[in-house]
Amino acid sequence: MKIFSRNGIGQFIFFLLAVGSTYCIGQWHGRLQASMDAENRASSQRVKINAGQPSTAGGKTLTLDETRQRLLDILAGHLPEAMKNKWDYLDMLKEIDPAEIPSLIAALTAQPASRDKNAMITALLRNLADTNPDAALSLAEKFTDPALRTQAQVNILAEIALVDPQQALTALAKLPPGSAALMAYAAIFSTWAQQNPAEAALAALNLPPGTQRDNALGGVARAWAISDPVGALNWALSLAPSEAGAVKAVIMTVAQSDPQLAAANLDKLTDPAARNQAIGVIANNLSRTDPAGTLAWLQQVATGSTYDEAVKNIFSSFTGSRLADGAALLTQVTDQADRNSIIAILAKNWGSRNPADALAWVTTLPETDGDTRTTALLSIVTNWGKNDPAAAIQYIQSAADPSVFLPDAPALAKSFAASDPNAAFAWVSSLPDGTAKDQAVSNVLATLAQSDFPSAWTDALALPDGAGRNATMVSLIDVKAKQDPAQAAAMLDQFSTTDAPFQNASRDVTYAWVRQDPQAVSTWINTLPDGAERNGAIIQMVNYEATKDPTGSLTWANSITWQQGRINEIQRLFNEWAKTDPEGALNALPSANIPQAQRDALQQKINQLRVTAKSP
Repeated sequence: MKIFSRNGIGQFIFFLLAVGSTYCIGQWHGRLQASMDAENRASSQRVKINAGQPSTAGGKTLTLDETRQRLLDILAGHLPEAMKNKWDYLDMLKEIDPAEIPSLIAALTAQPASRDKNAMITALLRNLADTNPDAALSLAEKFTDPALRTQAQVNILAEIALVDPQQALTALAKLPPGSAALMAYAAIFSTWAQQNPAEAALAALNLPPGTQRDNALGGVARAWAISDPVGALNWALSLAPSEAGAVKAVIMTVAQSDPQLAAANLDKLTDPAARNQAIGVIANNLSRTDPAGTLAWLQQVATGSTYDEAVKNIFSSFTGSRLADGAALLTQVTDQADRNSIIAILAKNWGSRNPADALAWVTTLPETDGDTRTTALLSIVTNWGKNDPAAAIQYIQSAADPSVFLPDAPALAKSFAASDPNAAFAWVSSLPDGTAKDQAVSNVLATLAQSDFPSAWTDALALPDGAGRNATMVSLIDVKAKQDPAQAAAMLDQFSTTDAPFQNASRDVTYAWVRQDPQAVSTWINTLPDGAERNGAIIQMVNYEATKDPTGSLTWANSITWQQGRINEIQRLFNEWAKTDPEGALNALPSANIPQAQRDALQQKINQLRVTAKSP
């Protein structure tokens, strides 16, 4: 009886190619088992077709053109009603007449690159390899996509090995050196080992030392370990120390189905890197049935980052109804850095499922968890507020010490306002006066302004005078500048622009407005008094218009009253101007309102650009 199905081998090779010669046994084993199940289902449904006859799908006979279109539809994501998922097309491909395969592959090759396309072409070539392996390899060799070519060649050789491993090795010898040839050794010997592991192992050992031999032994080890873990382990341990890779391959594979056996043989791995990698795989699988025992085991065998990562993975697996179990297990963790990471993981997972219960748990954490405890509280409340701000606000207000949330009130308010700005505004209005409240109010009204600007503006105007009100007004003007910069400018004119926040707002308004209506911006700037607001607006105008109207931009730049700002903008303007029109820039330079030293430096630079532009 075959241990691997034909689909199983194909998907194993596909995964091998995706991650290279060192691959994750856990993911491979899962894909392998799924493909075996699909193969078993297909066996009872398959309709055999004589050569030269149309293919069938879903009980309907398809012509070549219909088959081609069906495959293209599946590739585009349009599944026929009879197919529950896109991988069901593998059943259909097995019934296609091999004579039709070159035409179908030509149609698929013309489609955009994708993993699904490569998998479909590979499956067709495996089908063709059953009857004409030379033709299949010839087609694969013509692929211009290196990834597809490698994937196809390795799969074809594995298909040949299902029937005759020696023939597969003979065909492999004809391939040019490269990744396909190296990976094919693992594929061929893995396929061989599913039929006769002892024979495959002996053949692998007869290969000369090197990467090819290592890959072959690895393929044998993994396939053998699936069917006979103890036998594979005994074989690997009997090899010379130089073949330690086979021991690692067996233990990593066994860890999927029998992590206790893998853990009992962990000491057989002498290479520290291999041992640490195996610890992670064993812990992941062992913790599914005995997380507490796994944690105790890790404390005995792992240290440093290996221990930290394994512990985090264990606690990340606690979801749904098992979250409380994870919280209980936390009592066994004493290292504070590990506790901090675990608390963050549980708070995120539990908070997204049941924030009230998660918060109740966080409040039971000891004071030694300190800032991590506070961070977890804030994280849960913030996420809760995105879906149910009223409930989150009620929790904050009823907390034993609501002030713990005050430093993060601005961020919380922004989160709450996204779904219920009115409830968020009512809450921030009740906060004690101070910077945190001012920022929180500003965040809420800026969020509300995105959907209801008039209401946000009305609420902002009703705020008491002071820095908080000014900051909020600036936030709203910034929002309006993105919607209607002309109106934003009119709103800005209602306030004293001697305050820094409003000076910054004028730059933001100009930035948005000049991209819509430069002439209107020019008219507005001319109404502004000399000072920081006007200078900031001019700088934005010059930055945008420099390449479009360098002469007009120079006139504006010359009027900047802030000396250093004027020098900077004029230098920037001429640097850009000289790139496209060095003659025009040189002619305009005498009118630049900058000191002579800066003018001389610009002239020298422009002359250099003129010489470069005239050179052949």
